[in-house]
Amino acid sequence: MNQKYQYSILGFFFAFALICSTYIFGQAIIKAVPSSQVVKVRGVSERIIKSDRVNWGIKISNTNTNPDFAYSLTEDGIGIVKKFLTDKGIPSDRIHFAPYNKEQLTKRRTLDKLGNYEYKIIGYKVSRRLYVKNFNNLNLIEKLNQEFDKIMEKKGVSAQSLSPYFYYSKPMGYIKPDLLKEAAKNAYVRATIVAESSGSKLGPLRAARQGAFNGFSDDGMVGGSTREHRITALVTVDYALD
Repeated sequence: MNQKYQYSILGFFFAFALICSTYIFGQAIIKAVPSSQVVKVRGVSERIIKSDRVNWGIKISNTNTNPDFAYSLTEDGIGIVKKFLTDKGIPSDRIHFAPYNKEQLTKRRTLDKLGNYEYKIIGYKVSRRLYVKNFNNLNLIEKLNQEFDKIMEKKGVSAQSLSPYFYYSKPMGYIKPDLLKEAAKNAYVRATIVAESSGSKLGPLRAARQGAFNGFSDDGMVGGSTREHRITALVTVDYALD
């Protein structure tokens, strides 16, 4: 074998080795650099929360030309309503009272043909509100709310039942973490489906953003006019595609 042929063989193997090493190094770089392909999905969680507390309001009011007499009628009505509630099993420490409210009742009267007029006082309305607060017997309040006005009418008391407010006694901070976990799991499932349907594999998490919570009131509680409440949480996540 001549020297020229030997150099050719060595050159071939050197070139082949260089190509292989370049390929291996290139693949390592590709794996090391995060993929620019990203799938963005939204995860949603939903839960039905049952109320465990209720607030209920009652308005007692009377009208008369004599404000003192209107006040006296309202005060008597308050006593009758309170006794009715305690007799039905509502503890007195759950019953709270708002201040009395007095307003003048007026009527517009035309004075002359020129259109001049005046307001004449025709009576006074005295009212007061009573509240049952933080009570745990929801069934009792529902029953009393339905029959209250008729019972008071029979007793000669001018009183009106207000719509009960049913709520869950634990605040948002107690419910929020579980909702977020469920929404994140939902997002992962959706991202996996998208990746597989496109022939890719789901890579690492790139970003996660918390979205809106629906079903909570301004004070962070769950409540409303019904005993059950639907709350939802939303998260947006980005996953890399391999």
